[in-house]
Amino acid sequence: MPQAVIATTAAIDNLMSALRRRLEAALQNGQRVSCFAREGMKRDSFTEPDGSFDFNMTIEAKRSTWT
Repeated sequence: MPQAVIATTAAIDNLMSALRRRLEAALQNGQRVSCFAREGMKRDSFTEPDGSFDFNMTIEAKRSTWT
């Protein structure tokens, strides 16, 4: 999925549906899913959020069935 600007609620719905399909497929395939999320903080601050949010998700590659 390429990077994109989300401009409408319909785009959010499409994104969430695509994400759900990928997560469900990964679980059915026995793939490992890992996520990391953090709230952005104002420069030089550990307590003041700046309104940004960073989210990374990795789905492990499918395991080869022929070894």
